[in-house]
Amino acid sequence: MDKIKYLIAVVFFFCANRYEGFAQDNILYALQALNRISPERFIGDPAFMFGNQDSFSLFSAIYVCFIKILPIGQASFVFCVLIHALTAFSIAYLVDKWTNLVHAKNISFILTLLFISLFSFGEDRTEMLWSMKTIEAFPVARMLSAALGMLGVGLILSKRKWTSFAVLFSGFLIHPLTAGWGIPVWILFYFPKFKLPIVIGSILFPFTILIGKEPFAPFPITWYPVTTVAKYMTQSLIVVLGHLVVMVLFTKQLEKNTALRQFAQYSCVAVSIAAYWFGMSLLTGHILLFQVQTYRVVWLCSIVSFLLQSVFLFNVYCQKIKKQVSLTAYEIICCITIPFLWIDCFFITSLFLIGFLYVLCIKKYETILVKILVILMIVLTVAALVVIRNLPSGLFQSFFSNYSFWSQSLLCASAGVGVMLLILDLKKDFWVLGISLFGIAISLYTKSFFPRDPVAVPYLLMVCFLTLFVPSITKKKLFLQYGLIILMIVFTIFSYDCRTISDFQNEKVMNQFVEQPPFPYIENRGKMLYFVNGYGRDLPRISFLTGAYYDTQYDVGSILVKGQKYEVDRRIQKLYYGVDDSASAYYLNVYPEHGRNAVILKLLDRDSLMSRVKFLCGLNEISHLVIDDGDFPLPKIDSLLLEEKKLKVFLYRCE
Repeated sequence: MDKIKYLIAVVFFFCANRYEGFAQDNILYALQALNRISPERFIGDPAFMFGNQDSFSLFSAIYVCFIKILPIGQASFVFCVLIHALTAFSIAYLVDKWTNLVHAKNISFILTLLFISLFSFGEDRTEMLWSMKTIEAFPVARMLSAALGMLGVGLILSKRKWTSFAVLFSGFLIHPLTAGWGIPVWILFYFPKFKLPIVIGSILFPFTILIGKEPFAPFPITWYPVTTVAKYMTQSLIVVLGHLVVMVLFTKQLEKNTALRQFAQYSCVAVSIAAYWFGMSLLTGHILLFQVQTYRVVWLCSIVSFLLQSVFLFNVYCQKIKKQVSLTAYEIICCITIPFLWIDCFFITSLFLIGFLYVLCIKKYETILVKILVILMIVLTVAALVVIRNLPSGLFQSFFSNYSFWSQSLLCASAGVGVMLLILDLKKDFWVLGISLFGIAISLYTKSFFPRDPVAVPYLLMVCFLTLFVPSITKKKLFLQYGLIILMIVFTIFSYDCRTISDFQNEKVMNQFVEQPPFPYIENRGKMLYFVNGYGRDLPRISFLTGAYYDTQYDVGSILVKGQKYEVDRRIQKLYYGVDDSASAYYLNVYPEHGRNAVILKLLDRDSLMSRVKFLCGLNEISHLVIDDGDFPLPKIDSLLLEEKKLKVFLYRCE
C-alpha cells in the first residue's frame, strides 16, 4: 500500500473505535502508575499487599511519564490515542506484508479495512466469541502489547530478523502474557532446530504440578478461581481451538517451502502449546499455568486465522471463479462457511458477509445462490428487528431507545441495499461501497455514539463518507482521498471521545489527588473506610486515587492472588455481613450481585451504617471513616471539599 492508504487506514481505525475514559481495566493501570509515583498511598490496601503484576511490565512506567506531564484525564486520553495509532499502523503493515507474500497486493487496502472493522472495540461487540476483544477503548498494557506483537509479526514476514525480535521483545516487556506468544514463533522461524526442545519442554511443563509447592501446585480446594470464571474460560478455550483447527486446515493450502507457510506452521505450533497449557490449567488447577492466562494467545491465532482464510478466498476467486473453473465441493463448503465464522451479534455484519460470499461465488452458482442468499438476508433482517424490539434489556436497548427512528431506518436501508445488490448484479465498484457501509455501520453501532450531538450529524457524515469513498479508491484521485481523510477526521472528532460531562467532572476531582491523596497524614490507608453516598462508595481507589479498606476493584495488581483473595473475603464478610469468622471467608467468595446491592442499600441507612462502622472499629479493622455526612457520631478530625462535584466529605476517627 502507498502512504496515503496507510493514512486512510489509520484514520478509519479511529472512526471505528472509541475512547471511554477511566473504565474497566484503565482503572487498574492508572492506579498501578500512581503506585509507582507514591506507593505509600496504598499501604494496607489488599490490592497491593500481596505483590503486583506491574513488577513484570514497563507499561505503568510509560503511563507515569504521561501523568507527570499532563492532567490525569488528558494523560489517559493521549496515551490511548497513541496506542490506537500504533495498533492501526501495525494492522495495515501486517496485512500489507502478508498480501505481498501471496501476490494479492490489490486487496491489501480493502483487507486492512475489513480487519479493522472486525476487530474494533465496541460495547456491543464484547460478546463476539470468535474474534474476541483485541482493541479496547482505554489504554491497557495488553492492547499495546498486541499492537507491538502484530507489528513484530509483520516484520517477521518482511524478514527483518533482529528488528522483529526487538519489537516482539518490547511487546513482551509491556505485557509478557500477550506479545510473549510471538517470541516462540520468531525462534522457530529463524532457528527451527529448537522446535523439538520447545515442544517437549512445553508438553512436560504442566507436570511440574507434581512438585506440589506454589506456584507449581494445584489451587486449594477452598479457593479454586476457575469456578468463578468457568464459562468464560471454557469459551476462550473453544475460541483458541477453533482458530487452531482453521489455521491447520488452511496452512496446508499454502505453497510448500515458502516463508509464509513456515510462519503459519510455526504459529500453529505456538497456538497448540497455548491450547494445551490452557486445557491443562483448567483440568489440574495448576496455579502458574492459570496465571499465565494462555487465552491471551488469541491475538496471534485470530489474525493468522483471519489472514489465512482471506488468502484462501482470494485464491479461489482468482484461480477458479474468475477463470470459470468449477469449484470442488471442499472449496464451496469453505467459501460458504468462512464468512459465517465471523458473524456475531451484528446482523449488519451478516449482510456484509453474505455480500462478500456473493462476490466470490455468485458468478458460478448464480441461480441457486441468489435465491438462498436473498431469502437468508430477509430472514436475518426480520429476525434481528423482532429480537431487538422485544428485548427487555440487552445490547441494543440503549441504542434503540434513544435513536429509534434513525437507527431502525439505517438497519432497514442496509438490508434493502444488500438485497438490491444481490438481485441487480451491479458493478464491482459498488462492492467497495458495501464494504465501506459495513465499516461505517460498525463505527456508528456503539452504545454511546454521539452523546453530545444531534442524531442527524453522523448520518450526514456517513453519506459524505460513502460518496467519496468509492471514487477515491477506484479512480485513485488524490484530492478525493484527502477529502475522505478530512471527513473521517471530522467524524472522529465527534465520535471518538465518549466521555460524559460526569466523567470530565470526575477526572477534574481526580486531578486534586495526583500529587497527594486525600488526608495524606493517614499512614495505613487500608484502614480507611470510604462511604461517600453516590460518589466513590464502591470505587474509592479511582475516585480518590488512594488505598482503602475495601473496593469492588479488589483484584487490582494481583499476581498469585490466593493471599489477596482471602484478605478481601475476610473484609467482605465483616463489612457487608457483620461476620467475624475468618475460617468461612472463602464461602463468601463471589456473592450474588443482587445480594451485595441489597447489603449496600441496607448500609445506606444511617443507623445500620453506624452499627457496622462501630463493629469494624471495635475489631480494629478500620481506623477512619470518610463520609459526606457532617454529623456522624464519631470524632471529626478533618474535611475536604470536592469543588467540581460540589460535595464536601468529612474524616472521622474511631473512638
